[in-house]
Amino acid sequence: MTKAETVRKYFIDNPNATVDDAVENLASAGLDKRSININLKRDIERGNAIANIDGTFDYSLLTDAKMKAADLLAWKQEIRQALVEQLLDANKVETDSNQIRLNAKVINQLLSEI
Repeated sequence: MTKAETVRKYFIDNPNATVDDAVENLASAGLDKRSININLKRDIERGNAIANIDGTFDYSLLTDAKMKAADLLAWKQEIRQALVEQLLDANKVETDSNQIRLNAKVINQLLSEI
């Protein structure tokens, strides 16, 4: 895990933590106050975190984006599985060998993406 990932994970797991709390708890990971501040500044500039007035940092934007991406991938996988089932059913009643080969090719492509 990189230093940036370590800092992100700490603030996601401890939403009420400040930089001083992070310095105390992440010293064993080899992170000093300067490293933590640099990583927080980069995350704020990239839009991954928000600095709150009370000295805490909000990473909900990053976690929400990850959840949405995971949901999208799961949805795409479900669609691909349904398409494979439809193509398999179509091949059972299809008589044209060219169409059967074309369906098989598409099935193989979809299976590689699933």
